[in-house]
Amino acid sequence: ASDLIWVKDRAGRLTFVNPAAEVLLTRDTPVLGLDAWALTDDASQAARIAANDERIMTTGTVERVEEVFGPPGAERVFESVKTPLRDIGGAVTGLVGISRDVTELRT
Repeated sequence: ASDLIWVKDRAGRLTFVNPAAEVLLTRDTPVLGLDAWALTDDASQAARIAANDERIMTTGTVERVEEVFGPPGAERVFESVKTPLRDIGGAVTGLVGISRDVTELRT
């Protein structure tokens, strides 16, 4: 898939990324286990992403959100569908997301 597909645990740490997400998030260290704060140097980006994730996990609802991510001067706009991940008992244990780069549509 060309869209980014990812899974986060309840603390917001990545537990799975597909190859498209892995390419975008390439860094000197593996991305699994990292949260929004560790994935970007832009605290405002991390705060918005973390707030969206927490709201969705708390409410237990599926949401479509638009988020900006990337280094200054090379930011990309992503439209993401974020869905709470639930265990067999129905408790929210994390988040599943599919993110599409819509930068060219927004500029």
